[in-house]
Amino acid sequence: NTTATITYNRLYSPNVYTESNAEWSAFAVTKQFNAYGLNAYAAFTDKFDYFEPRSWGAYFRVPRWFGGGGWLSTNYQKKWAIDANFYYVGFASFKEWNYLSYMLSPRIRLSNKMLLLINASAEHQFHDRGFAVPFGSPVDSIAGILFGERNRLNVTQFIEWNYTLTNRMNVSLRARHYWSRLSYHQFFTLNNDGTLSPNATLGLDVNGVSAFNLNYNALTIDGAFRWVFKQGSEVSFVWKSSVFSSEKEIDPSYFQNMQNLFDVGLFNSFSIKLLYWLDVAELRKYPRHQNKP
Repeated sequence: NTTATITYNRLYSPNVYTESNAEWSAFAVTKQFNAYGLNAYAAFTDKFDYFEPRSWGAYFRVPRWFGGGGWLSTNYQKKWAIDANFYYVGFASFKEWNYLSYMLSPRIRLSNKMLLLINASAEHQFHDRGFAVPFGSPVDSIAGILFGERNRLNVTQFIEWNYTLTNRMNVSLRARHYWSRLSYHQFFTLNNDGTLSPNATLGLDVNGVSAFNLNYNALTIDGAFRWVFKQGSEVSFVWKSSVFSSEKEIDPSYFQNMQNLFDVGLFNSFSIKLLYWLDVAELRKYPRHQNKP
């Protein structure tokens, strides 16, 4: 199966042109129930982004872009299955600016009642340009709208274990780590025509540390027991453990980053949730007590 789409976009207010692009996609399923897909996309013109500047009437002119990728998903009925994808986006007039993302997710059926899911994905943005959001208080400031050029890395990974006790009871355990690293290289001023002009902003705070760089981590661990004791009714026991950190240090390796995260300390919580479905038809079965004269 294959499809092709051409898109033309305008804003409602102000009534202006924003972008037009084309996309092609195709997918196939084999006799073994393995699925595969391909995608390709490209912009016909530069994009006029009226949302990125965060200021009414201003726009950022994004260079014409192109990209493509693919994915696969093998038969879930097998003991081993896998999901994976890969995508790339580049920009015609600025070859250093590009996006790269990929994901790999094995599925392992340990038994008829036990399933193990593993997922790891990463998104790289090289020399990305956009509105500069400070996470601190920069010393220097400029008149106008501040943009920046930065590298961004987003890594998400989780492992999930599910065990079905009966057709009404199951236990699950899930651990997820999200890591986002943002590093600025240069700053610009947004011009009236949507282009960028370099400026002398360093983006440093009073301590000489970047007010725009960020190293953010979120680690969560969830354990749950779910019992459906009646149709539409269930009770859940959930344990959660989590830790979050936000730092200016962007150079540590992955393992050093994890060590710094655990030094923050975990926060634990426990909750019970009861959901009961009250059927009016059942209430009508019970006899009503009438007052005697």
